[in-house]
Amino acid sequence: STVETLITPAEIPVASPGGIYWTGFAQTLANLGTSAATVITWTPGHRFKLLSVIARTAVAGTGSSASQVLTAKINGTAMTGGVLTLTLANQQTTYGQNVSATSITDGNEGDSNDIITLVLAASGTAFSAGQVDLLFQIQNLDG
Repeated sequence: STVETLITPAEIPVASPGGIYWTGFAQTLANLGTSAATVITWTPGHRFKLLSVIARTAVAGTGSSASQVLTAKINGTAMTGGVLTLTLANQQTTYGQNVSATSITDGNEGDSNDIITLVLAASGTAFSAGQVDLLFQIQNLDG
């Protein structure tokens, strides 16, 4: 799996304590493959709460019956919710369609050194083309 960074960590607009912000990473769908892989690894650098995960279509996906499942984790541990399912049906539009992960309800807080990952499940059917922006909604808990 290959990650293409949408913005560099230095450019991420971190909200003031208590504030909420978004950060994102571009991902070519064909590069996901079908083997288990960590697609994104990111350390916010402050205490945080991961509120939601969204895939926004950037380039329409192609691939017969394509379907991939990604799970958000903190320090390698899945939270309650945060499972994102990308399918050919929800990736066949032009830029801007949002696909939300399942609602995150627990296990979604981390410290300044904790790592957020987005992990591809081992299975699914590969996409042959397309691109998504994988977006994390973060609340800054410092303060």
